[in-house]
Amino acid sequence: MGLVAATIILLASLALPHRLRLIGVTLLLVPQIYIPGSPVSLAFLWTLVTCLAGFLERGRVRADSAVVVIMFLFLSTVALSLLWALPSGYDDGITVVVRGAVFLLWLREVIVVAREDPRLLDTVVLWATPGVAIQSLLTIAFRVEPSLEEKFLRSELATYTVGPAAKYLYSYAPNNVLDTEKAGGLLVNGNIASLFGGIAALVLLVAARRTSRRLLYATAALSAVSCVFAGSKAGLVLAISSVIAVVFLPYVLKRSAALIGFAIVFVMPLAFYLVIAIVEWISPSFYAASGDALSGRGGLWTRAAEMFKESPVLGVGFGGWTEYVGKIEGQIRPPHNVLIATWAYSGIVALVLAIVFIVVSVFLGLRVAAAQATVRDCRTAVVALSAIAWMFIQSMGENTALYGESLSMILFALSFAYLYAMAPASLHRTPGSTATTTTSTPARRYPGRVKERPTVRT
Repeated sequence: MGLVAATIILLASLALPHRLRLIGVTLLLVPQIYIPGSPVSLAFLWTLVTCLAGFLERGRVRADSAVVVIMFLFLSTVALSLLWALPSGYDDGITVVVRGAVFLLWLREVIVVAREDPRLLDTVVLWATPGVAIQSLLTIAFRVEPSLEEKFLRSELATYTVGPAAKYLYSYAPNNVLDTEKAGGLLVNGNIASLFGGIAALVLLVAARRTSRRLLYATAALSAVSCVFAGSKAGLVLAISSVIAVVFLPYVLKRSAALIGFAIVFVMPLAFYLVIAIVEWISPSFYAASGDALSGRGGLWTRAAEMFKESPVLGVGFGGWTEYVGKIEGQIRPPHNVLIATWAYSGIVALVLAIVFIVVSVFLGLRVAAAQATVRDCRTAVVALSAIAWMFIQSMGENTALYGESLSMILFALSFAYLYAMAPASLHRTPGSTATTTTSTPARRYPGRVKERPTVRT
């Protein structure tokens, strides 16, 4: 019955203007409504339908994006690696490929929107505020009163808003929200909740700086608080690091290339050391727990290094990690590092493409930020870059894909879209592109800020 209702809703969405379909993606993002008897949510299917409708629509500009091309090559390699997946890992491999394909389509879609109508990005992000606020408030409440979280996760409501992960949380698939020092809101992993909270805060802050909407500023602040309450040690460090980057990096980027190089080589390691020192000073027990977490994952990574010597080209395939590497003291543990996971599941070519994607993404962000006319606009671009960097850095110690998971990947893609919306004409086209962009709107003349507030058309 639920599947029939979802099908009717999705078919009805095709009759809507594309603008409303795009708004629906972020409006349905949180909470995710899971279809009874299905592992996918209504939001996931809505996003897929929206992206396909946008892809098939005629007369639109092209994305012409290096990050889209690299992600396509990366996912193609991952799909090809299903050929040597173990039978036990084939379903997981299919899930990774399908989710990655939806992320790729959404990434392309929002970059096209950034080229066609940058103000629409702000409207799309604005409609994410109710869900982000709900997720943030639940995370904070569950951390303050862990018994509330347990009651919720054992309830029937969690089956429809958290999905299968809630159903099996207290049986054969436990997760870290069972720890009273963690809280996940509508997620069963506190670290992933922290990742979502951090990226959401930064993306909302970009929209707030462009539109001057107080609601966006307030929701961004609430999401940042939830990031800390989720209990992730990496989340706290990255939150402090993001503040440092947003405050100081714009001044560095407006100076010479030599100064940028000096900052990267000397200042960034010093800043990282200061962040670690601050965390150790504020909470020694928190700092010690961080060391314990890293030491536990170090054993996994050491075993992965040994396996790399045995099968460097193809990795061990989907299912191979569990079979050969991930069993520690009778417990199956994933790699907790996106690069190791990429090699293990899909081989060396996928690993190289993942690294290229990271490098090109960061370079794009730095280039767009440096090209801004004012320090304020440069800082707005650095906020978007910080969201991208947050994803990459935290994925080095978490069990997430290169683009995050089902919730965070939507906002992660919007970070790229904002960079393209702010890019000057010289960066806005690839060689040989025939796409036209709107350069006469305030969003193009003042890329970091839209003077008029976006209107939400219904």
